[in-house]
Amino acid sequence: MEDFILSKIRFIIQNYSILIRKKYWISTLLFFGWIVFFDGNNVYRQIKRTIQIKDLDNQIFYYQKQLKNTEIERKAFFKNNQYFEKFVRENYLLKKENEDIFVFTENQEK
Repeated sequence: MEDFILSKIRFIIQNYSILIRKKYWISTLLFFGWIVFFDGNNVYRQIKRTIQIKDLDNQIFYYQKQLKNTEIERKAFFKNNQYFEKFVRENYLLKKENEDIFVFTENQEK
C-alpha cells in the first residue's frame, strides 16, 4: 500500500513539475511575443528607426560636403574677380553692354 501511495506522489510531482515548466515556457513565449509585436518599441519600429538614422547620417554627410564646397567658393569670390563675374553671369543671367544672352533649358519629358 505504501508503494502505491509513493508511486502516486511521484506521479503527481513529475506531472506538476512538467506543468510548471510548461507555464514558464508559455509565459516566456508570451513575453517575447509581446515585446516583438505589441510593445511601443517593437522590432518593426526599431528597424524603421535604424533605417531613418542611416538616412539622416547620409544627409549630414551630404550637407557637410556642401558646406565645404560653399566655403571654397566663398573664398574664391573674394580672391578672384573673374570667378565672381563668371558665377554672377551664370546664375543671375547678368551681362555686359552689347552682349546677348542665350538660355538653354533641357526638355524634361518622360
